[in-house]
Amino acid sequence: MIFNTILTVLLLLASLTVIREYRRTKTLTLVSLISLGNILYMGVTPALYHYFPDSVMIFEHYVSDTGMTVDESGLIRILLAAAIFQMVCFYVSSGGGRKRVHPDAINNKAIVKAAIIVGWILISIGAIGAAWLGLKYNGQLWGLYEISYFERATLARDNSLQAFMLLLGMYGAAQLIVIYLLSHRKTMAVLILFTMILHGLGMKSKFPIFWVLLVFLVVTIGQRKQLLRLFLPIGFAVLILSIMSTLRGFENYAALPEYVETHWDLLVTTAAAPWNNDLPGPASITYNILNSDVDYTVRPATEILWLMVPRFLFDRGPILADTWAEKMLGSGYEPGLGFGWSPICDGFLLLGWLGIGIVAFVFTMIARYIDNLGTKSGKYGEFFVIVIYCSAPFFLIGMRGTLGGLIKQLIIMTALIWLPTLYLAQKDDGVRLSFRPACRQRSNLGRT
Repeated sequence: MIFNTILTVLLLLASLTVIREYRRTKTLTLVSLISLGNILYMGVTPALYHYFPDSVMIFEHYVSDTGMTVDESGLIRILLAAAIFQMVCFYVSSGGGRKRVHPDAINNKAIVKAAIIVGWILISIGAIGAAWLGLKYNGQLWGLYEISYFERATLARDNSLQAFMLLLGMYGAAQLIVIYLLSHRKTMAVLILFTMILHGLGMKSKFPIFWVLLVFLVVTIGQRKQLLRLFLPIGFAVLILSIMSTLRGFENYAALPEYVETHWDLLVTTAAAPWNNDLPGPASITYNILNSDVDYTVRPATEILWLMVPRFLFDRGPILADTWAEKMLGSGYEPGLGFGWSPICDGFLLLGWLGIGIVAFVFTMIARYIDNLGTKSGKYGEFFVIVIYCSAPFFLIGMRGTLGGLIKQLIIMTALIWLPTLYLAQKDDGVRLSFRPACRQRSNLGRT
């Protein structure tokens, strides 16, 4: 009875938040994506285990390996934490902001040109990083696409500069998808999506696929045009994601056809239960923390600053997610392996149930601030639409990460992508980089 009540409250709050946000902007806002991520990572697994325990046995396996057992009271604590987080999201959403429908096209030629230049530069950096990692792995430029799943995390951790270059390439691909979709060059956007699917599949990682897919999907929903046509590549990407836990077992692309033929039945089974692919990890580590005797610590707050130090400049050691993963995995732990994390874990370790509400407020207010940038009119309006769409994955996937990780990645995007894009756009228009209100600018940037 208690479980059903809390689950109903959680779903109701999330639904009301998403509906309110859509009525305000006619698209999925960043606050909406937080709500969907909260349901996805904190609601789905407990609900499935409660009603259909055999469907998520991997969740029970993760929890039992730590010496704990899954029971209803433990599941209720996860849902209660998620409901507290969602209640704060709904409160922030109710504070609203002006109604604003994002434009379904970007017509400013200076912004389009600058965004494309920066995007391709970052993709080039990512390609260099991929080739560099391949050389590090087996002396071949394409060696990254011959690596096994279990070796990938170690390779990335030991070569953090090259891994960072890969990350920049993914961010560049996301910006190109946004600008190509919004400048009516959908074929280019689809080609970049497929390229990133091949990249993620080759390096046995669902992360780059999920990232660019989410950007592609949110922009498509925001445009509200040619939805059926664009959902074909979206459906293909979703299919690949749903079977990645099995598909990442192939050795290289030459061996892929034989691997698919040999493991066809397992691939079909995996596709039929996609919730076992990525969701149980964050739920299991949250279950462990919420149902353990933990000491409150300021580490979630100090880690925000600690994460600002690039790993390729200084080895900052394990973060909280790594520390708890090692506790759960014991002797089977290796650096880079883990279950994910959650802002709920940050909040609970900081100040218990009150801490969950505090972290939720900070997390959601960051999303609301970026969302509200889209209400700006004049020359900045179209640029901030790019910022909002490129930020989308941070807030949905951020529900399986840390608050510090979210802030760090937003700073990276601002410094290395958005500011250079704005600078090039203003330079092309013959003005200096400035952040004064639009009415005080003498530039004609934004006019077409």
